[in-house]
Amino acid sequence: MLFGAKIAASVVVSPIIGMPELDLIHMGKEVYTGAAPRFKTFFVTRHVGGGPSTVTYAPIRLLAGSFLGPGSILLPGCTVEGGSAVSERTLVAPGVTVKAGFALLGTRGSRIHYRPVS
Repeated sequence: MLFGAKIAASVVVSPIIGMPELDLIHMGKEVYTGAAPRFKTFFVTRHVGGGPSTVTYAPIRLLAGSFLGPGSILLPGCTVEGGSAVSERTLVAPGVTVKAGFALLGTRGSRIHYRPVS
């Protein structure tokens, strides 16, 4: 455990940009992260009319055998299942699950079928 983060010993983690709430980061076995990923574990909602702002926290999960490309941005509540990939500089929207066997590409998160090389 690294500052409360749940990270398996076999994970390859590159330096992370920013300082996410590490207790909300979950990484399974054999996860690989490319250079400079961004983990945003919270978002702020500002209310129209001057009401109080609210902060919502949600975990980010990278399950066993998943791949996160360099410069990717993961927003609160997203999950990258095992055997799936997030391409370089891809934005994963809040609450999105990248299903096993698929890859997410680009800012809009276009989903393609993904077959890892065995």
